[in-house]
Amino acid sequence: MDSQEVRLLSDKSLSQAVSHGLINYCPSMDLVALCTEESHVCVYRLNGQLVYENRNANATTKRSIGLRVDCIQWKPNGRLFATAWSDGSIQLISPESSKIVYQFPNDGYHVSGVTCMGWSSNQIISAASSHLNLPRHIEKYFQNDEYLGQASDLPDLPRELSLISIETSLPKLSTLPSGGESDEIFCSRSSLDALFNPFDPKDNKSVDVLIFGTKEGKIHIIIYDSFFIGSFDSPAVSDGSSYLFLHAAQQQSSTHALILKPHESENIYFVAMDLRFISAPGGNLSLLASRSTALQNLLRYIHQVQLLLITEWKSTRELPSKFLRNINEKLGEKYQCDIVQALCHSLATGHIFQSVKEWLMDEVSERVGQNLFMKFGFTD
Repeated sequence: MDSQEVRLLSDKSLSQAVSHGLINYCPSMDLVALCTEESHVCVYRLNGQLVYENRNANATTKRSIGLRVDCIQWKPNGRLFATAWSDGSIQLISPESSKIVYQFPNDGYHVSGVTCMGWSSNQIISAASSHLNLPRHIEKYFQNDEYLGQASDLPDLPRELSLISIETSLPKLSTLPSGGESDEIFCSRSSLDALFNPFDPKDNKSVDVLIFGTKEGKIHIIIYDSFFIGSFDSPAVSDGSSYLFLHAAQQQSSTHALILKPHESENIYFVAMDLRFISAPGGNLSLLASRSTALQNLLRYIHQVQLLLITEWKSTRELPSKFLRNINEKLGEKYQCDIVQALCHSLATGHIFQSVKEWLMDEVSERVGQNLFMKFGFTD
């Protein structure tokens, strides 16, 4: 038997050491996600090319308050990857747009760290399609008819009506300006289109399940990237309280394997968790999750628009007062007057103070437009 050798594809030298265990490979996209000891998350191609690095303000803020990255996990199709921070918050990041697509906070409870995170895909068994395939004698009865012989492929009218999407007929949402507290996902057209993509009937065949556990023993379940199912406490074991240590799942089964570990011993316990809600509603689960997610994203977009309107309103109210306050201080120091007295002086005598001229040309013209002031011939 010929011996098999492992061939080196590429190598990459990093400026910082990689944290123990925080490296994850995505076979569907040939990408490698890793985290350094300074909690810098990077995504590389196999040739060493940098694809993503979390240099955004959100990650910088988390690092500044002493938080660290505990887990990294890829979505099965490679379109997203999740980073779990030590405060229990989860970020779903798109390596293509380098934007945080979704973010799940810790809901206010104390979390000292995330112990395990798994992301798997489970197939959905449609009850309607199974019912059409079960009666073999019906298929034999229609075997000579080319059209009726494909009874299992006949469209289900009520279901087809429920899958009609009107998103393509609606006008697209406008991108929002970036900066301040603005949500980054709404600032670019590509990320906005990806967030409000229409429902694809092909998504009925499988459901993506994201499971993560904390040191406090909480286990959280999220499906379809943003549809939060809920959380529950880890089962009590003979050694006391436990936490999620490892997770595994198989695509053909809705049962997930959980390995639990107590805090006060080195024993491990195997627990089977069956997610019956995956197969019970059939294909309606993906439709329900898609519609609910679209509604959540729309409410999130409206909330962001409200914040931007409030910020702009405050700016329009505060900026004129700031301009007047600055010029009044300068005129009070030099000429013992305010802007009203200085403008009345200019109207009566035709002379304009140098401070007023600089204020009009430099500050006010930038706000209301310089063309308005070019019509006036200010002279010394």
